[in-house]
Amino acid sequence: KYTQNAFTRTESGTILCPQGLPMKRHGVNRTKAGIMVQVYRATACPTCAKKPKCTSGRFRSIGLDPRQEVRDRMRARLQTPEGRETYMKRQGIIEPVHGNDQKNLGWRQHHLRGIAQASSEFLLVRIGSNLKKIATHRAREAMQGGT
Repeated sequence: KYTQNAFTRTESGTILCPQGLPMKRHGVNRTKAGIMVQVYRATACPTCAKKPKCTSGRFRSIGLDPRQEVRDRMRARLQTPEGRETYMKRQGIIEPVHGNDQKNLGWRQHHLRGIAQASSEFLLVRIGSNLKKIATHRAREAMQGGT
């Protein structure tokens, strides 16, 4: 099967299939997340020798996510030594905290909408987690002092 990486964009903005044949803009689809994805459909599939490897339908179509450029930049940044070092720090500092919230405290998703409300909800989860740590630490101190 061909991957989306096999498709190229020319300087004029035309999308080419893996065989180098132009694709026509077919429309726009909205994802469940509300992202507008441009859909392109190949025009020469019926006569193409690679069609069985490329698609089982009449025509091959692909959706181009407008966020792909940002993803590619981030992927390139993470492949540098500095990017790898930064991400490794994140894994040790941030990820265990979120894992604890999800696995042990059962907090898997925001229930409020909007950035301000979701931020407030996240802040409350963090406050609760920190209060639990303080209470555990104080209880441990009291137990050690009492014996």
